This record gives sequence, C-alpha cells and structure tokens, in this order.
Amino acid sequence: MTKYRVPFLFITLLTTSVAFAEIHEAVTTRAPEKYETKPHLDKELITADDPRNNDPFGVFVSAEFLYQYGRLNGLEYATKGEVVLENDVLFPNNVVQVGKGVERVKGSWDPGLRLSLGVDTSHDDWDVSTNWTYIYNRADDSISVAPFNDDFTTVLTNPLGTKTLTNWWDRDADAPATSLKAVWRLQFNQIDTQVGRYFCASKYFSVRPFAGVRGAWNRNYFRVKGSYENRGIPGQIETNRNRWSQKFWGVGLLAGLESVWHFNKNWSIFGTGDIALLWGKFDLKKQESLLIQNNVATRASYQNTFRDDYYDIQPNFDLAIGIRAEFGLSEDRYHLGFDLGWEEHLWLDFNRLLRSMSDDPDMLIYQRQDGNLSLSGLVARARFDF
Repeated sequence: MTKYRVPFLFITLLTTSVAFAEIHEAVTTRAPEKYETKPHLDKELITADDPRNNDPFGVFVSAEFLYQYGRLNGLEYATKGEVVLENDVLFPNNVVQVGKGVERVKGSWDPGLRLSLGVDTSHDDWDVSTNWTYIYNRADDSISVAPFNDDFTTVLTNPLGTKTLTNWWDRDADAPATSLKAVWRLQFNQIDTQVGRYFCASKYFSVRPFAGVRGAWNRNYFRVKGSYENRGIPGQIETNRNRWSQKFWGVGLLAGLESVWHFNKNWSIFGTGDIALLWGKFDLKKQESLLIQNNVATRASYQNTFRDDYYDIQPNFDLAIGIRAEFGLSEDRYHLGFDLGWEEHLWLDFNRLLRSMSDDPDMLIYQRQDGNLSLSGLVARARFDF
C-alpha cells in the first residue's frame, strides 16, 4: 500500500492547487464588482431621487404641502350625566346621577409645510439633507345643559331625566357644570438632518437606509372654561377657568429606511419608515381661577398657578407611502420630481397634562394623561435637482 500513497498524495495536492488557483482568480476578478459604488441598472431606471445619475455631485431642494389631521389623546373634558331613580324601597323618591358618556376634543384637519435642502455627494454616493416641518393644529368643542341642582337627593331637587355635566379639569374632580368649552392648540416644529445612500436590490427595486439627528420644539395648549348655574340658587353663576400649556424641546437619534418600486423611468411607488428617540425637557404650566357672580356682587374665589418641569425621552415614529413621478431636463442635467402620498406620525405619551383625581378640593391628587399625539394625512411634494 505504501507504493500507492505517494502518487495519491501528489494527485491530491495537484488537484487542490489547481482549484485554489481558480478560486483565487475568480475572487480577484470579481472583487471590484462587490465594491462597485454605483449599481448596474438600465439607464431608463436612473431617477432624480437617487445618486445613480451621471452627476456625481449635485444640490436638491424640495417643498411639501401637508394637510393632516392632528389629535391628542387624553383631552376629555366633560362627563355627561342623567338623573334616574335610585330604586330604594324605603325611599322611592330618591334619585342618583349616572354617567351617560364623555365629551372630548376630537382634533382637526389643518395645513402644514416641510422644506428640504440636500446634497448628493461624490463620496460613495452619499446624500446629506436637512428638512424642517411645521404644523399648526387648532380644535375646540363645547357642550351645555339646562341649569340643575347639585343636590342629588330626591325628585324634588332634580326631576327624573335631568341632564348634568361634570368638569374633568376643575380642582374638584366632580365639579358640576351647565356649560363647558374646550380649546386645543398645537404648534409643531421639527428639524431632521440625515445621511443616506441608495442601493439597488434588483432591476426595479431600490432601498435607501438613512440615519441622523432629529430636533423638535413643540407647544401644546389646552383650555377649559366651565360655567355652572345652580337652579337652587337663582341668579348665581360660577365660572371656572383652567389654562394648561405644555412646552417641549428635545434632540435625539433618527434612523429609517426608504424603499422604491420602479415601474419604469418616470413612475414608482415609495414607502418610508423611521424611528427617533429624543431627549428633552417638558415644561408644564397651569393657571386656574374661580369667579362667582350673583345678584349682589362678583368675587374671585381663588386664583392659582401650577408649574412642573422635567427631562424625559420622547419616542416617535413616522410612516409614509405614495406614488412618485420623475422627469429629466436638459439631457438629464436637471431633474424634477413629484410625490403624492399619505403620512402617519405618532408621538407616544406626549400628553403630559395633569388632571385632578380627587372629589375633595382640599386633597391635591393629580394623574398624568399620557395620551399619544398623532398626525396623519396627505402630503404633496415637489423636488428639483441641479
């Protein structure tokens, strides 16, 4: 057997050497393709929104019109009630107030804008851009009932079927009201600075991962005015005002992904998603007052200012989908693009307003609302590359 081992080892080493040489040659010749900076696509798929065009360095600007529905959860301001029989055998005329529903500020559709400025660099086709988003939302709601007595004892004080209201934002958590009006305002500002790069996943599909920094400064106002006419005290009106303001500023990290499905040179569908975590400061302020008016005089029962501020992490998420049209100008030296889509923005637990939870005005117990801020609606964009 020994005489066959030498030829066998020689043949094995020879075969291995030839195979290694072929592999080394293949790797050597294919390595440049692996690190190719520009994907190999047909020229008809080169679009304005990615750096696969012939211009290695260019500037782009864009303007977007937003029409979005803004809503902040946790803006309930009234409990609707009704007087019903207590069904007490010993006291058949006794009544009780029961809840029938809740009134809240529902949100509103309002316009906004987004402006962007960016550069397509020659460094591995990176693009660097900054955009500013501004939205102003305004919503209000009101409700009223006939005067009623705050003594829920018998049908003599409040007949069956009497409608009642309870003011959620009074210092007294079960304060009665005959009319309530709530107003909400949101001033939303956001700036994103990001770095991204387009990659070709297939002939008709590309992706653009991006990362950067997000900054935001927002102001949230909520005001509730309640009036109470006590049927048991003719001519007396109690007016309660609660004015909340919540200011937030923060800076944090941003990361996301944009994907584009190309139909041809000019038309495509895009989808974008990102997440940001902002470290910032919440500054809360509440001004409250009670004014009592009757046939004799007008007096202020109390006036007070409440403040609170702290730092916290504010997470937010963004999603968008839409259709895109792009056109080359002057032999593709310039590019013009248009988007029409739908956006969704969610700020978790953004509502940090505090509401009294005690039915005793001498016991100060507050609970944070922790309601989400949502902005969703249409977006129309125009972009120009030069």
